[in-house]
Amino acid sequence: MLTIYKKIEKSIDNPSGIFEIKNVEEITKPFLLCLSAQDNYDKSIYGSIREGARAARLYTTQEEAAGFKLDNFPLDFLGLRFKQDNIYQKNYEEIVDLFLFPFLVGLTKKFEDVKKRARMINFMTYCNGTVTYEGIEKRLEEKLVTIGLSKAEVVEIISQISLVAIGTMENTSNFKATTVTFIDVNDLEIATTITNDYKNILQEKKRKSFFGTLRNKNNVLYIYDGRGNHSLQEYFSDTTIVKPALCGVLTNFLENSIRNHYHTDFAEISFQDSLERLGKYGNEKIEPTVLLEALDSELYYGGADKYTSEEIKLKRQLYSTYRELRRTRDNLTLVKKDNERTKKLLSDLVNSIKGNIDEITFYEILTKAGMWQGRANENNHRKS
Repeated sequence: MLTIYKKIEKSIDNPSGIFEIKNVEEITKPFLLCLSAQDNYDKSIYGSIREGARAARLYTTQEEAAGFKLDNFPLDFLGLRFKQDNIYQKNYEEIVDLFLFPFLVGLTKKFEDVKKRARMINFMTYCNGTVTYEGIEKRLEEKLVTIGLSKAEVVEIISQISLVAIGTMENTSNFKATTVTFIDVNDLEIATTITNDYKNILQEKKRKSFFGTLRNKNNVLYIYDGRGNHSLQEYFSDTTIVKPALCGVLTNFLENSIRNHYHTDFAEISFQDSLERLGKYGNEKIEPTVLLEALDSELYYGGADKYTSEEIKLKRQLYSTYRELRRTRDNLTLVKKDNERTKKLLSDLVNSIKGNIDEITFYEILTKAGMWQGRANENNHRKS
Protein backbone atom coordinates (compact mmCIF):
# COMPACT_ATOMS: atom_id res chain seq x y z
CA MET A 1 0.00 0.00 0.00
CA LEU A 2 1.36 3.39 -1.04
CA THR A 3 0.84 6.65 0.85
CA ILE A 4 2.05 9.98 -0.56
CA TYR A 5 2.87 12.83 1.81
CA LYS A 6 3.37 16.53 1.14
CA LYS A 7 5.13 19.01 3.38
CA ILE A 8 2.88 21.96 4.29
CA GLU A 9 3.07 24.85 6.72
CA LYS A 10 2.54 23.74 10.31
CA SER A 11 -0.65 24.86 12.02
CA ILE A 12 -2.69 24.21 15.14
CA ASP A 13 -4.72 21.65 13.21
CA ASN A 14 -1.60 20.08 11.68
CA PRO A 15 1.42 20.72 13.97
CA SER A 16 3.52 18.12 12.12
CA GLY A 17 3.21 19.92 8.77
CA ILE A 18 2.62 16.66 6.90
CA PHE A 19 -0.40 16.26 4.62
CA GLU A 20 -1.54 12.98 3.04
CA ILE A 21 -2.33 13.18 -0.68
CA LYS A 22 -5.30 10.99 -1.55
CA ASN A 23 -5.21 11.31 -5.34
CA VAL A 24 -2.39 11.86 -7.84
CA GLU A 25 -4.54 14.50 -9.53
CA GLU A 26 -3.98 16.70 -6.46
CA ILE A 27 -0.33 17.08 -7.52
CA THR A 28 -0.33 20.02 -9.90
CA LYS A 29 3.09 21.59 -9.23
CA PRO A 30 6.61 20.40 -9.99
CA PHE A 31 7.90 18.37 -7.04
CA LEU A 32 10.93 17.03 -5.24
CA LEU A 33 10.23 13.43 -4.26
CA CYS A 34 12.43 12.45 -1.31
CA LEU A 35 13.04 8.71 -1.03
CA SER A 36 14.25 7.73 2.42
CA ALA A 37 16.34 4.77 3.48
CA GLN A 38 13.37 3.31 5.41
CA ASP A 39 10.05 3.89 3.68
CA ASN A 40 7.80 2.66 6.48
CA TYR A 41 9.36 4.57 9.37
CA ASP A 42 7.92 7.98 10.28
CA LYS A 43 11.16 9.63 11.34
CA SER A 44 12.94 8.54 8.16
CA ILE A 45 10.08 9.52 5.82
CA TYR A 46 9.28 12.90 7.34
CA GLY A 47 12.92 13.70 8.01
CA SER A 48 13.89 13.13 4.38
CA ILE A 49 11.13 15.48 3.19
CA ARG A 50 12.32 18.15 5.60
CA GLU A 51 15.93 17.73 4.45
CA GLY A 52 14.74 18.06 0.86
CA ALA A 53 13.20 21.45 1.67
CA ARG A 54 16.36 22.35 3.52
CA ALA A 55 18.52 21.45 0.52
CA ALA A 56 16.28 23.70 -1.57
CA ARG A 57 17.14 26.47 0.92
CA LEU A 58 13.66 26.94 2.35
CA TYR A 59 13.23 27.93 5.96
CA THR A 60 12.95 24.80 8.17
CA THR A 61 13.20 24.02 11.87
CA GLN A 62 16.79 22.95 11.16
CA GLU A 63 17.97 26.05 9.37
CA GLU A 64 17.00 29.55 8.28
CA ALA A 65 18.76 28.99 4.92
CA ALA A 66 17.62 31.48 2.24
CA GLY A 67 14.37 32.01 4.13
CA PHE A 68 11.98 30.93 1.38
CA LYS A 69 8.42 30.35 2.57
CA LEU A 70 6.85 26.94 2.09
CA ASP A 71 3.38 28.43 1.84
CA ASN A 72 2.60 29.18 -1.84
CA PHE A 73 6.02 27.90 -2.92
CA PRO A 74 5.82 26.94 -6.64
CA LEU A 75 7.05 23.39 -6.02
CA ASP A 76 5.97 20.60 -3.66
CA PHE A 77 8.12 18.50 -1.35
CA LEU A 78 6.88 14.92 -1.26
CA GLY A 79 7.69 11.65 0.48
CA LEU A 80 6.34 8.10 0.44
CA ARG A 81 5.32 5.31 2.76
CA PHE A 82 5.11 1.77 1.42
CA LYS A 83 3.63 -1.35 3.02
CA GLN A 84 3.50 -4.69 1.26
CA ASP A 85 0.04 -6.02 0.47
CA ASN A 86 -1.55 -8.77 -1.63
CA ILE A 87 -1.09 -6.74 -4.82
CA TYR A 88 2.34 -5.12 -4.43
CA GLN A 89 5.39 -6.64 -2.80
CA LYS A 90 7.93 -4.18 -4.23
CA ASN A 91 7.74 -0.47 -3.51
CA TYR A 92 8.98 0.76 -6.90
CA GLU A 93 6.24 -1.13 -8.77
CA GLU A 94 3.42 0.58 -6.90
CA ILE A 95 5.17 3.97 -7.01
CA VAL A 96 5.28 3.76 -10.81
CA ASP A 97 1.89 2.14 -11.40
CA LEU A 98 -0.18 4.32 -9.08
CA PHE A 99 1.80 7.55 -9.01
CA LEU A 100 4.52 8.38 -11.54
CA PHE A 101 3.16 6.74 -14.69
CA PRO A 102 -0.36 8.23 -14.27
CA PHE A 103 1.26 11.58 -13.46
CA LEU A 104 3.29 11.52 -16.67
CA VAL A 105 0.65 10.33 -19.13
CA GLY A 106 -2.64 11.13 -17.42
CA LEU A 107 -3.16 14.28 -19.49
CA THR A 108 -1.44 13.35 -22.75
CA LYS A 109 0.64 10.63 -24.36
CA LYS A 110 2.39 12.85 -26.90
CA PHE A 111 6.17 12.65 -26.72
CA GLU A 112 6.89 16.39 -26.35
CA ASP A 113 4.18 16.82 -23.72
CA VAL A 114 5.33 13.82 -21.69
CA LYS A 115 8.93 15.02 -21.93
CA LYS A 116 8.01 18.43 -20.56
CA ARG A 117 5.92 16.85 -17.81
CA ALA A 118 8.91 14.69 -16.86
CA ARG A 119 10.78 17.92 -16.09
CA MET A 120 8.34 18.43 -13.23
CA ILE A 121 9.81 15.36 -11.51
CA ASN A 122 12.86 15.68 -9.26
CA PHE A 123 14.24 13.05 -6.90
CA MET A 124 16.44 13.26 -3.84
CA THR A 125 17.42 9.85 -2.52
CA TYR A 126 19.43 8.77 0.49
CA CYS A 127 21.12 5.39 0.97
CA ASN A 128 18.69 2.60 0.00
CA GLY A 129 16.30 5.17 -1.42
CA THR A 130 18.56 5.06 -4.49
CA VAL A 131 17.82 1.33 -4.84
CA THR A 132 14.14 2.25 -4.96
CA TYR A 133 14.84 4.81 -7.66
CA GLU A 134 16.71 2.24 -9.74
CA GLY A 135 13.61 0.04 -9.77
CA ILE A 136 11.40 3.04 -10.54
CA GLU A 137 13.41 4.00 -13.60
CA LYS A 138 13.43 0.50 -15.09
CA ARG A 139 9.70 0.02 -14.58
CA LEU A 140 8.93 3.48 -15.92
CA GLU A 141 10.86 2.67 -19.09
CA GLU A 142 8.80 -0.48 -19.58
CA LYS A 143 5.48 1.30 -19.00
CA LEU A 144 6.27 4.22 -21.33
CA VAL A 145 7.07 1.87 -24.20
CA THR A 146 3.60 0.31 -23.87
CA ILE A 147 1.90 3.58 -24.89
CA GLY A 148 3.67 3.66 -28.26
CA LEU A 149 6.78 5.69 -27.48
CA SER A 150 10.06 4.53 -29.02
CA LYS A 151 12.96 3.49 -26.77
CA ALA A 152 14.90 6.57 -27.90
CA GLU A 153 11.98 8.80 -26.94
CA VAL A 154 11.69 7.09 -23.56
CA VAL A 155 15.38 7.68 -22.85
CA GLU A 156 14.96 11.34 -23.76
CA ILE A 157 11.93 11.65 -21.52
CA ILE A 158 13.65 10.09 -18.52
CA SER A 159 16.73 12.27 -19.08
CA GLN A 160 14.55 15.23 -18.02
CA ILE A 161 13.95 13.66 -14.61
CA SER A 162 16.57 14.86 -12.14
CA LEU A 163 18.12 12.77 -9.39
CA VAL A 164 20.35 13.83 -6.52
CA ALA A 165 21.60 10.60 -4.94
CA ILE A 166 23.20 10.94 -1.49
CA GLY A 167 25.28 8.46 0.47
CA THR A 168 24.59 5.40 -1.66
CA MET A 169 26.59 2.33 -2.62
CA GLU A 170 24.51 1.85 -5.77
CA ASN A 171 26.19 2.23 -9.15
CA THR A 172 24.38 5.19 -10.71
CA SER A 173 26.48 5.34 -13.89
CA ASN A 174 23.81 3.66 -16.02
CA PHE A 175 20.83 5.70 -14.81
CA LYS A 176 19.05 7.53 -17.61
CA ALA A 177 17.88 10.38 -15.40
CA THR A 178 20.14 13.41 -15.15
CA THR A 179 21.94 12.34 -12.00
CA VAL A 180 24.44 13.74 -9.54
CA THR A 181 25.72 11.34 -6.86
CA PHE A 182 27.41 12.54 -3.67
CA ILE A 183 29.75 10.16 -1.85
CA ASP A 184 31.77 10.53 1.35
CA VAL A 185 34.76 8.26 0.71
CA ASN A 186 35.13 7.62 4.46
CA ASP A 187 31.57 6.33 4.96
CA LEU A 188 32.15 2.63 5.66
CA GLU A 189 28.46 1.74 5.41
CA ILE A 190 28.44 2.50 1.68
CA ALA A 191 31.98 1.37 0.90
CA THR A 192 32.40 -0.77 -2.24
CA THR A 193 35.28 -2.28 -4.18
CA ILE A 194 35.97 1.09 -5.84
CA THR A 195 35.97 3.21 -2.67
CA ASN A 196 39.75 2.93 -2.40
CA ASP A 197 40.00 4.17 -6.00
CA TYR A 198 38.05 7.25 -4.95
CA LYS A 199 40.41 7.83 -2.03
CA ASN A 200 43.43 7.44 -4.31
CA ILE A 201 42.01 10.05 -6.70
CA LEU A 202 41.74 12.57 -3.88
CA GLN A 203 45.23 11.75 -2.62
CA GLU A 204 46.83 11.94 -6.06
CA LYS A 205 45.18 15.26 -6.85
CA LYS A 206 45.75 16.53 -3.30
CA ARG A 207 42.13 17.54 -3.11
CA LYS A 208 39.39 17.27 -0.51
CA SER A 209 36.78 16.81 -3.22
CA PHE A 210 36.57 15.93 -6.88
CA PHE A 211 33.81 15.58 -9.46
CA GLY A 212 33.34 14.45 -13.03
CA THR A 213 31.05 12.56 -15.41
CA LEU A 214 30.56 8.80 -15.20
CA ARG A 215 30.27 6.25 -18.01
CA ASN A 216 26.97 7.79 -19.01
CA LYS A 217 27.78 11.48 -19.43
CA ASN A 218 24.34 12.35 -18.17
CA ASN A 219 25.55 11.28 -14.73
CA VAL A 220 27.98 13.15 -12.51
CA LEU A 221 29.83 11.87 -9.43
CA TYR A 222 31.04 14.10 -6.60
CA ILE A 223 33.37 12.51 -4.04
CA TYR A 224 34.80 14.17 -0.98
CA ASP A 225 36.93 13.53 2.09
CA GLY A 226 34.25 13.68 4.78
CA ARG A 227 33.90 12.61 8.40
CA GLY A 228 32.47 9.21 7.52
CA ASN A 229 29.18 9.67 9.40
CA HIS A 230 26.43 7.75 7.63
CA SER A 231 23.63 10.24 8.14
CA LEU A 232 21.56 12.37 5.79
CA GLN A 233 21.89 15.33 8.15
CA GLU A 234 25.69 15.04 7.95
CA TYR A 235 25.52 16.20 4.33
CA PHE A 236 23.84 19.40 5.52
CA SER A 237 26.25 20.25 8.29
CA ASP A 238 27.37 23.87 7.97
CA THR A 239 31.05 22.93 8.16
CA THR A 240 31.13 20.24 5.47
CA ILE A 241 32.33 21.08 1.96
CA VAL A 242 29.63 18.95 0.35
CA LYS A 243 26.71 21.09 1.53
CA PRO A 244 27.06 24.06 -0.88
CA ALA A 245 27.88 21.68 -3.74
CA LEU A 246 24.81 19.53 -3.06
CA CYS A 247 22.49 22.50 -2.53
CA GLY A 248 23.88 24.20 -5.62
CA VAL A 249 23.07 21.22 -7.84
CA LEU A 250 19.64 20.50 -6.39
CA THR A 251 18.47 24.12 -6.48
CA ASN A 252 19.48 24.32 -10.14
CA PHE A 253 17.25 21.33 -10.93
CA LEU A 254 14.36 22.86 -9.01
CA GLU A 255 14.73 26.33 -10.51
CA ASN A 256 14.67 24.77 -13.98
CA SER A 257 11.66 22.65 -13.07
CA ILE A 258 9.72 25.67 -11.86
CA ARG A 259 10.72 27.77 -14.86
CA ASN A 260 9.59 25.13 -17.36
CA HIS A 261 6.28 24.59 -15.63
CA TYR A 262 5.33 28.26 -15.73
CA HIS A 263 6.64 29.04 -19.24
CA THR A 264 5.53 27.76 -22.64
CA ASP A 265 9.03 27.27 -24.04
CA PHE A 266 11.16 24.36 -22.82
CA ALA A 267 14.67 24.50 -21.36
CA GLU A 268 16.22 21.04 -20.96
CA ILE A 269 18.55 20.08 -18.16
CA SER A 270 21.88 18.40 -18.82
CA PHE A 271 25.01 17.23 -17.06
CA GLN A 272 26.77 20.45 -18.13
CA ASP A 273 24.47 22.44 -15.84
CA SER A 274 25.50 20.22 -12.94
CA LEU A 275 29.22 20.53 -13.73
CA GLU A 276 28.94 24.32 -13.85
CA ARG A 277 27.09 24.35 -10.53
CA LEU A 278 29.70 22.11 -8.89
CA GLY A 279 32.48 24.26 -10.29
CA LYS A 280 30.94 27.27 -8.62
CA TYR A 281 29.60 25.92 -5.34
CA GLY A 282 32.00 23.00 -4.94
CA ASN A 283 35.03 25.27 -4.66
CA GLU A 284 36.87 23.88 -1.64
CA LYS A 285 39.10 26.96 -1.42
CA ILE A 286 36.11 29.04 -0.29
CA GLU A 287 34.43 28.54 3.08
CA PRO A 288 31.12 26.59 2.81
CA THR A 289 29.23 29.34 4.65
CA VAL A 290 30.42 31.93 2.13
CA LEU A 291 29.37 29.74 -0.78
CA LEU A 292 25.94 29.18 0.77
CA GLU A 293 25.44 32.90 1.30
CA ALA A 294 26.23 33.46 -2.36
CA LEU A 295 23.82 30.72 -3.42
CA ASP A 296 21.04 32.04 -1.19
CA SER A 297 21.39 35.53 -2.60
CA GLU A 298 21.13 34.28 -6.20
CA LEU A 299 18.19 31.89 -5.91
CA TYR A 300 14.99 33.14 -7.51
CA TYR A 301 12.39 30.35 -7.82
CA GLY A 302 10.13 32.48 -9.98
CA GLY A 303 9.82 35.20 -7.38
CA ALA A 304 8.89 32.94 -4.44
CA ASP A 305 8.30 34.78 -1.15
CA LYS A 306 10.88 34.95 1.63
CA TYR A 307 10.52 35.56 5.35
CA THR A 308 11.81 38.79 6.83
CA SER A 309 14.11 38.56 9.86
CA GLU A 310 11.22 39.56 12.13
CA GLU A 311 8.94 36.95 10.61
CA ILE A 312 11.60 34.29 11.17
CA LYS A 313 11.79 35.16 14.89
CA LEU A 314 8.03 34.79 15.18
CA LYS A 315 8.13 31.60 13.12
CA ARG A 316 10.63 30.02 15.49
CA GLN A 317 8.41 30.80 18.46
CA LEU A 318 5.37 29.48 16.65
CA TYR A 319 7.13 26.27 15.59
CA SER A 320 8.26 25.76 19.19
CA THR A 321 4.63 26.03 20.30
CA TYR A 322 3.51 23.60 17.60
CA ARG A 323 6.21 21.16 18.67
CA GLU A 324 4.95 21.22 22.26
CA LEU A 325 1.36 20.91 21.04
CA ARG A 326 2.30 17.87 18.98
CA ARG A 327 4.05 16.25 21.95
CA THR A 328 1.01 16.91 24.15
CA ARG A 329 -1.34 15.40 21.58
CA ASP A 330 0.93 12.39 21.13
CA ASN A 331 1.04 11.89 24.91
CA LEU A 332 -2.75 12.17 25.17
CA THR A 333 -3.11 9.59 22.41
CA LEU A 334 -0.80 7.23 24.28
CA VAL A 335 -2.72 7.77 27.54
CA LYS A 336 -6.02 7.11 25.76
CA LYS A 337 -4.70 3.88 24.25
CA ASP A 338 -3.31 2.81 27.61
CA ASN A 339 -6.65 3.50 29.32
CA GLU A 340 -8.52 1.53 26.68
CA ARG A 341 -6.10 -1.36 27.09
CA THR A 342 -6.48 -1.26 30.88
CA LYS A 343 -10.29 -1.20 30.65
CA LYS A 344 -10.25 -4.23 28.37
CA LEU A 345 -7.95 -6.14 30.73
CA LEU A 346 -10.24 -5.36 33.68
CA SER A 347 -13.30 -6.34 31.69
CA ASP A 348 -11.69 -9.65 30.70
CA LEU A 349 -10.63 -10.25 34.31
CA VAL A 350 -14.11 -9.54 35.69
CA ASN A 351 -15.74 -11.83 33.13
CA SER A 352 -13.23 -14.57 33.94
CA ILE A 353 -13.95 -14.30 37.69
CA LYS A 354 -17.70 -14.21 37.13
CA GLY A 355 -17.62 -17.42 35.18
CA ASN A 356 -15.76 -19.35 37.88
CA ILE A 357 -17.38 -18.38 41.22
CA ASP A 358 -20.87 -17.99 42.72
CA GLU A 359 -22.72 -14.68 42.43
CA ILE A 360 -22.48 -13.64 46.12
CA THR A 361 -18.71 -14.11 46.21
CA PHE A 362 -18.39 -12.37 42.84
CA TYR A 363 -20.10 -9.19 44.11
CA GLU A 364 -18.17 -9.30 47.38
CA ILE A 365 -14.93 -9.22 45.38
CA LEU A 366 -16.16 -6.33 43.23
CA THR A 367 -17.29 -4.41 46.33
CA LYS A 368 -13.92 -4.75 48.08
CA ALA A 369 -12.21 -3.68 44.85
CA GLY A 370 -14.40 -0.58 44.74
CA MET A 371 -16.00 -1.69 41.49
CA TRP A 372 -19.55 -2.30 42.78
CA GLN A 373 -20.97 0.34 45.12
CA GLY A 374 -24.58 -0.86 44.87
CA ARG A 375 -23.94 -4.29 46.37
CA ALA A 376 -22.04 -2.76 49.31
CA ASN A 377 -25.04 -0.52 50.13
CA GLU A 378 -27.36 -3.53 50.04
CA ASN A 379 -25.14 -5.42 52.53
CA ASN A 380 -25.01 -2.43 54.90
CA HIS A 381 -28.81 -2.13 54.75
CA ARG A 382 -29.22 -5.81 55.70
CA LYS A 383 -26.93 -5.41 58.73
CA SER A 384 -28.91 -2.44 59.99
